[in-house]
Amino acid sequence: MDNLEKVIYDKLLKKMKIDESDIEGFTFDSPIFGSSDETDEVTMGLDSIDALELVVLIYDEWGIDVPAEDMDKLKTINAIADYIRKYKES
Repeated sequence: MDNLEKVIYDKLLKKMKIDESDIEGFTFDSPIFGSSDETDEVTMGLDSIDALELVVLIYDEWGIDVPAEDMDKLKTINAIADYIRKYKES
């Protein structure tokens, strides 16, 4: 799973139809949810509907069924990658 973070990032951009130029300064530690207007950090601007799409993406791509109680663990690209790696190791 080399470069898993980049794979997740690219898949999220495509699935959520986000133009990379709209999130200039975004890092894999930046929050994916919320608006940049609400925080000083650059975010992807995803909302609760997008969270459902994220769960579907994780299931379709990696076969991981994310329970609702784990959603708060998926706040950054790095956190999603760690979640996938942890699940795949078990």
